[in-house]
Amino acid sequence: MSKENNIEGVRHSLAHLLAQTVKEMYPGSLNAIGPTIEDGFYQDFEVKGKISEDDLPKIEEVMREKLKEWTHFDKKEVSIEDAKEIFEDNKYKVELAEEFAEGGKTLTVYTCGGFDDLCKGGHADDLSQIDPKSFKLTRTAGAYWRGDEKNIMLTRIYGVAFTTETELEEYLERQELARDRDHKKVGREMELFFFDETAPGMAYWMPRGMILRNVLLDFWRRYHREIGYHETASPLINKKELYETSGHWQHYHDDMFTSEREEGEWWGLKPMNCPNAMQFWKQKTRSYRDLPLRFSDTDMLHRDEITGALNGLLRARSFQQDDSHNFVSEDQVKDEIAQILKITQDFYEVFGVAENVKLYLSTRPDKFMGDIETWDRAEAELKECLENSSFEWGLKDKDGAFYGPKIDIHLSDALGREWQCGTVQLDFQLPRNFKLTYSDKNGDHQTPVVIHRVLYGSIERFLAVYIEHTAGWLPFWVAPEQVRVLTINDSVADYVEGITTIFSDTLLMEPLKYNELRFSVDDRNESLGKKIKEATDLKIPLQLIVGPKDKEAGEVSVRTKDGESKIKLSELKEYLLNFK
Repeated sequence: MSKENNIEGVRHSLAHLLAQTVKEMYPGSLNAIGPTIEDGFYQDFEVKGKISEDDLPKIEEVMREKLKEWTHFDKKEVSIEDAKEIFEDNKYKVELAEEFAEGGKTLTVYTCGGFDDLCKGGHADDLSQIDPKSFKLTRTAGAYWRGDEKNIMLTRIYGVAFTTETELEEYLERQELARDRDHKKVGREMELFFFDETAPGMAYWMPRGMILRNVLLDFWRRYHREIGYHETASPLINKKELYETSGHWQHYHDDMFTSEREEGEWWGLKPMNCPNAMQFWKQKTRSYRDLPLRFSDTDMLHRDEITGALNGLLRARSFQQDDSHNFVSEDQVKDEIAQILKITQDFYEVFGVAENVKLYLSTRPDKFMGDIETWDRAEAELKECLENSSFEWGLKDKDGAFYGPKIDIHLSDALGREWQCGTVQLDFQLPRNFKLTYSDKNGDHQTPVVIHRVLYGSIERFLAVYIEHTAGWLPFWVAPEQVRVLTINDSVADYVEGITTIFSDTLLMEPLKYNELRFSVDDRNESLGKKIKEATDLKIPLQLIVGPKDKEAGEVSVRTKDGESKIKLSELKEYLLNFK
């Protein structure tokens, strides 16, 4: 590929090529939008007929043939009248052209291979250098025009593109690994959770999944109790007046589940905890001696995510955040943020992924609450905290919350994919909205600053990322079932009883103190092979195989994902205490 070409330009060019190909293969079809995305591009169509994923290979082949005729893009600035004439048969392009014209934008049409498209530019400079084997159409999906469910459902065709065929093959291999690790698939196989069409976006948690959730929450609770956090719980449904005061009704109403009562009152399911946290502050008179004051909670939240955005536990409508709202004075902000970043380091080290964490400073969005001077000061303080931390960090411009800038916690998994989990948000606005005050050393009233922070992000999203990172092979202390004894026959019942006595006498101390072992015995009259397979499918980290020879030798056969070994019964407790 020539130096002039960049991969974003190549992907953008291929989106145009896809549009021309589909319009010619399916006469009467209309192309809507076709942007680049991570690793590739997509194009939306109103299709005459139907396109399924089985049709993608033949569309690909036509694209490769047509690519031979594509040399370069010609740019032409046009008036709104010219645009309407050029795209008189494409209502989507006319709508976009009118919108751009009203916004004062210059309208440009790009032509390549005899195909015109309304576009702002950004293509490959040398189309002859595009490797025809470096791209692939991957899937189809439904997409509402402009993302509005009231509009027509379009057919979206996704594609990926790289600089070489080798890079494409490597990407496809990673995708195959990702499918094997998909948390929805692994979660069902491990009997942790499942989803049902009767409650889209809301997980059913099975008994093993509840054990897993509770282990994470127990660790979270014990850790925070020891460092001065106070756990609370608040109503899951609230009157709209609470959200009007916070600003969420104005800024977030469309993403909430709301209901109108007969007497005209509006209520909303809680989409976040911060408005309720303000109410806890107001229950008594506060002074500077109370600060920092840290209210934590793990309430269930609900958000009305659009159907097309749902993705198992990664994007759900119901989820449980490990939340906290820390009330501080302005001169305590830096120390409090520094402590939170230390907690973040501790948490992710416990799960063995601290080196996979990267932080991002997310700055003022276009739609924001408050004054710019306060925002600038808040952003500067967060930046200084990041510069003084041990974390790698980057910038996400205009990605802050509407009430304040934030630090987003991203976690990279074993396949190199980056996911946002936790967040730390600096908020000067909500305390003002709720008229919160405290008395300073001079007896004067001051407004506290609130730091919103979550470490897991939500239990659901963290587990989704962590399951895919580990492929379900969770650390010993986290696993819902840590040990399973598999018997070869019933002649070892008394020996197994001695083994389970050792289990009952063994208490793990890290990271949860006095944590009893979670174990079971599979003494069914089934083949050993079947028992091993079932235990392996459930990703039980430690399997102990016990037969007559083991009983006679006073030992057990140990089976883990890394291999098999034998240990003496007298050494079993020490082995369990040190098993990771």
